[in-house]
Order: sequence, then C-alpha cells, then structure tokens
Amino acid sequence: MRIALFSEVYWPMVSGVGVTLLRLTEALQKRGHQVRVYSA
Repeated sequence: MRIALFSEVYWPMVSGVGVTLLRLTEALQKRGHQVRVYSA
C-alpha cells in the first residue's frame, strides 16, 4: 500500500510527534508498505 503522512515536524527534530512519526514510518515499511512523509 502507498501511504502519505503529513506533519509539521519530523525527524531529526526531537519531539514526541517527530519520534512517533518516525517509528510509525519504520513499522509500516517493515510490513512492506511504501511510505512518504511530507513535513514543513
């Protein structure tokens, strides 16, 4: 499945949202999904 995630923050910016989004992205990729993250 192709998944797009949108957020104002992402790794390497250290915050709860950034770290959680990174972990979610990695977990989805391990399951074979294609993930793209768009951030400002």
